[in-house]
Amino acid sequence: MMQRFLLIVESFLSIARKNHHMSKSNTAFVVTSPRISLELSLLGEITAVVLGERKIRRNLTGLTCLAAEEGTRNVTSRVLSNGGVEFQRILTVENHECELTERFTPTETSIRWEIEIQGLAAPWSTAVCTRLTWPDANNAKFWTTWGDRRYSRAFPDKQSADLSWDDPLQAEPFREYELTYGGHCYTAGGFAIPIATVMEESRDLGFSLVLSPEDTLLGMRLFVDESGRIEFSRHHHRISREHPVRFTMDLTTHEADWRPGLAWTVERYPQFFQPVNPKTYDIAGCGAYSTYEGPLEAEKLKSMGFHVNWKASFDFPYMGMFLPPTQSDDEEWKSFQGRFTSISHLREYSRKMKEMGFDVFNYFNTTEFGTEIQFPPADDVLQPDADSDPNLWNDPNAFLYNRLADAILYGTNDHMFVSWRHCAVLDPGEPVYQEYLLAQARRHIEKFPDSRGIAIDRLDWLLKFNRRRDDGVSWVSRDTNDPAVHEHAIGEDVELADSPVRDGHPARSVMLGWLALMRKLGPLMHDAGKVIYCNPHTKRPEMMEHIDGIFDEMGHYGFNLNLSSFLGLYKPVICWADENKDILQSPEAFFQRHLYMGAFPMAPFPGNDHSVRPGEEVERYFLDYGPMLNALRGRKWILQPHVIEVKDNLAKANVFTVPDGLIIPVMFGGECDRVEILLWNFRNVFPSQECNFDVILPGEDTWVSLDGRQTEEGILLDVPLRKGCAMVRCFN
Repeated sequence: MMQRFLLIVESFLSIARKNHHMSKSNTAFVVTSPRISLELSLLGEITAVVLGERKIRRNLTGLTCLAAEEGTRNVTSRVLSNGGVEFQRILTVENHECELTERFTPTETSIRWEIEIQGLAAPWSTAVCTRLTWPDANNAKFWTTWGDRRYSRAFPDKQSADLSWDDPLQAEPFREYELTYGGHCYTAGGFAIPIATVMEESRDLGFSLVLSPEDTLLGMRLFVDESGRIEFSRHHHRISREHPVRFTMDLTTHEADWRPGLAWTVERYPQFFQPVNPKTYDIAGCGAYSTYEGPLEAEKLKSMGFHVNWKASFDFPYMGMFLPPTQSDDEEWKSFQGRFTSISHLREYSRKMKEMGFDVFNYFNTTEFGTEIQFPPADDVLQPDADSDPNLWNDPNAFLYNRLADAILYGTNDHMFVSWRHCAVLDPGEPVYQEYLLAQARRHIEKFPDSRGIAIDRLDWLLKFNRRRDDGVSWVSRDTNDPAVHEHAIGEDVELADSPVRDGHPARSVMLGWLALMRKLGPLMHDAGKVIYCNPHTKRPEMMEHIDGIFDEMGHYGFNLNLSSFLGLYKPVICWADENKDILQSPEAFFQRHLYMGAFPMAPFPGNDHSVRPGEEVERYFLDYGPMLNALRGRKWILQPHVIEVKDNLAKANVFTVPDGLIIPVMFGGECDRVEILLWNFRNVFPSQECNFDVILPGEDTWVSLDGRQTEEGILLDVPLRKGCAMVRCFN
């Protein structure tokens, strides 16, 4: 009876609002912006969308729902003064109720969709879902910022992970996907930027749903299937009276290309994509991870594209005590590697590297501390005079349990999380640990004037929750954290049950604690002219607000290369190069996928830790591709629609801006010795009236002039290839 009554009311209001009626009987409201209009039912559900200047209408459906939702009541709606519409309703899930408020408002380029959920009784949690269904999915394709289009689930362990690379810039027919936001370093089924794009290529019609990275996003999955369903499912959010859960999204339209939806995202949220310190572009290049301090063949390394060493994590006495409080800069300590070093020695290393034209990052870690940490602690580890003991730092167990114990991260059964060499995992959201880390950063700034900055390791622990603290927004089950206590106790371990969290309790997201730390650490380093790079074992744009570049330890996995490249659209990306044998199995593919994605590999550097080492055979390939790698320095992705095309799809091509023009990697041409490249809308990308082109091939060190022919569509280039590869430059 209630459903029949609502249908009668909806029909009456549709007639009363006939100026909003668009021929579909359940459409009660229309929200219109310059490029997109959204039709909505009386219940607040999306019933259709009208796209672009051609006013192409699609019977898109969409709604907000909760997992295991059982009913809706007290639906109200009102038209807003800004041309938007607001809906309110009460939702029931088992024995829980909440009030859902949704607003659809026009902007210059989108329809903004805002969600607010407020509990009506005791706190609880369930999945909050945003669901769209694209009509006639058989004639459309789907795209997101995926690491690998071929996979959708986590690999059980790193040994079974597929190292091969898959082109992430291709849209796919709708089929079943289950992708994790941010992924994980061993997980192919991840996506980096929260966007879902639909393309109808025959109509050059594109549509994107973009979730705001400004939101608090704890755990999230993206589901897609062959029916055209697209669903973002958010987890671990506390539904309570005190702290409403809020999410913001935008619906926008564009051409049938992955670039413009991504461009909209970058323009709307530049703080997550633009580096704070532009000096990062001067540092960009192939990297190393080494403690080696001996003589170098500087010119040879430069020819291979090398530019920066992340000083490997062995100079400190133990993890987390990066610069101990010695009495003088010349006082030595025994390093993690068993050698003696000092602050003055490390300072001199950075100065010498700078003189050779290279840069140095110092190692930093915000989640791991100590070595051979005992759990539970020994009876005599607690010391009454620990706060005033200047030598407490010599004992990692004593320092941890007397100074930083409040930051220890525990799993279920009150086991401490530990990592490599049995160091403790700490929560960077804990004030005492935050202040300790900031003090360490201040010492870096003071003691290492010639160091470019820090690179932060091991961000995989950010996916955990501190069950002994309360951030006011998280709500987790008893088993949310893996109970294991070794370094493989990592990953999100999201509970995906279609029912509320029955045994839930408050917690603090380690991710949110880390973001709070970075709001202090970022300005501290940047105000001193330093840069911050990170090793993002999970990859989300909200993590990148204070990060200037990426050094991905797992970048030799193809999906990590892709995810990091999406995060680094306008920031340098350096990806791990694993052992020499892994590169030499398919060297051309190795270099060409990095160039195509605008990423730098590591270079064969003396002393590289668990990565590529010098050797005649591997160095030959780095020398062959070195000029191309050097040409990438300072690159930024071009995100204009249909900017480049390879005729007959005989190769792959991408295009980037660089400080003096454009750079165009043409890759994976197989046996072809020439391909034709068309630069569409060329003047929109390179507005100068005078431009020149040249090209370089693998194994050459000289750029050769290349003619460009103007056509109605753009500039046509006839590009020679060697090993299926070439690099083209455009310059004044």
